[in-house]
Amino acid sequence: MRPRRKMTTGKPLILIAGLLFLLLFGNMAFSQEEDEQESASQDYNRAVELHLAGNPAEAIRFYKKAIMIEPDVAAYHADLGEAYRVTGMSREAIAELETAIRLDPDLVNAYTTLGVILDHENLPQLAIKQHRAALKIDPESYVAYNNLGHAYDSLGLIRAAMANYKKSIEIKPDFAPAYDNLGTALMRTGQLDEAIGILKKSIEFAGSNNPQLGLYYNDLGAAYVMQNKYEDAYRVLAKAAELVPDSPEIQRNFIYIKNYIYGKNN
Repeated sequence: MRPRRKMTTGKPLILIAGLLFLLLFGNMAFSQEEDEQESASQDYNRAVELHLAGNPAEAIRFYKKAIMIEPDVAAYHADLGEAYRVTGMSREAIAELETAIRLDPDLVNAYTTLGVILDHENLPQLAIKQHRAALKIDPESYVAYNNLGHAYDSLGLIRAAMANYKKSIEIKPDFAPAYDNLGTALMRTGQLDEAIGILKKSIEFAGSNNPQLGLYYNDLGAAYVMQNKYEDAYRVLAKAAELVPDSPEIQRNFIYIKNYIYGKNN
């Protein structure tokens, strides 16, 4: 005859059932969280693709979708801030960048982008503060050195500006924006031969698909004009006008040198 099993109370059975419930629905919750993270990541990646393709307005929509799912990811806010910046929405950009910095105080690009906006808004001293904060985190940030130089330039501190442009180039010898900024600074100090050499490097390192290439040709053309090398100026300004047909300033510079040369020859 088998021994009779001892009767148990319902308590341990309830506990086991509770554990099974937690395991089942806990796994479901974890799976849902993973799905949400994947969805946010997909929206973010799509936003980056659109941003890099030159469609920041549409990128903003996808950045916002990613943030709605995961509002505490600093990088999402920082990149949304950059998209707002390039579409001219400075107030919205500043708000997103400040949020990114609050979420991750070590996010270097959030400081540099915020600094660029403040410089553009004619607040170079506040911009300097942001770029210095970026360099405190990453002393090798060539972007921060270049932008810091521009902020000093805005204040008329051209020697400090050039020192920072040179530091940027020292860290990244093929960084085209720093060459262009240094070249235009040298122009303003009358060092035209050196300026032309530096500006040529900005064109060399920019690459044919760089959206700033037309600006670099324009700056080189201005240096040639200052040297009275009008044929050279005409050649590079024609290239600038071809690359940026919708820039009134570049088109005006090209028409000026064209009329000057042909008017003089006629």
